[in-house]
Amino acid sequence: MKKIMLRIIFASAFALTLCLSANAQKKDSTAEKAVKLVVVVVGQSAKLTGRTIKVVAPVALRLTEKSAVVSAKAAGFIIEKTLPVAKKLIVTYLKAKLPL
Repeated sequence: MKKIMLRIIFASAFALTLCLSANAQKKDSTAEKAVKLVVVVVGQSAKLTGRTIKVVAPVALRLTEKSAVVSAKAAGFIIEKTLPVAKKLIVTYLKAKLPL
């Protein structure tokens, strides 16, 4: 009984191998179709990305320039307001720590 089962298993495995190798030799295998689909999807996404960049790039550059100006103004304001306070704190600290 074991021998018969082993023969059936090996014969089935051999038949499966033959079917797979015959299927792999077909012109339009599923692997080639999948590769074509991936190429189409990647190509379409690249086109869409290119269009998006063409539209968004000028807006992004203008926003970057304006945000840099706003940041510089804010930094100037912060420095203008905090520098005298920091100066007072440093002088007070140095007077306390260094005897003159």
